Amino acid sequence: MTAWNAAIANVSGVRAEDAIGQACNEVMGALTSAGPSRCGAACAVLRAAVAGWTTPPARLRLDLNGERRACTLHTLTLPRSPGSILHLLHVGDLEPVAPSHAADAALTRRQNEVLQLLAEGVSVRTIAERLILSESTVRNHVRAILRALDAHSMLQAVSEARRRHLI
Repeated sequence: MTAWNAAIANVSGVRAEDAIGQACNEVMGALTSAGPSRCGAACAVLRAAVAGWTTPPARLRLDLNGERRACTLHTLTLPRSPGSILHLLHVGDLEPVAPSHAADAALTRRQNEVLQLLAEGVSVRTIAERLILSESTVRNHVRAILRALDAHSMLQAVSEARRRHLI
């Protein structure tokens, strides 16, 4: 982290001097509620942003000042500073949220495209044709989506993605 404003310090209880100089996954990972963390050294959102890809907002459950809260993390790439990103954290409803047993999905841009087409009822073969991919590659994306959403079928994945407001 190179900056940490007063608003996030007040909401999180983490002082600027404790956040500045730390990797975002170290600061946010410490705030991520129990269960599998989406914040880590291999964060898919961070990797995609540093690569210059657009990343969808990520939904997080954070422990903020002793209360579990639902938050949305927006990640922006800084075009004039290659490899640099800006995280914007939006804490919506400040009431504690129920515990979640599964972490919110961190899907790549391509997986989000495949998921959107699955939600529209498009077959794997047609998705492959539309995205100019092999059917095998599309099936690999589907498997990754199923794992990320802890789903056992494409229908369940679409249902879970709608529940999480990913589509």
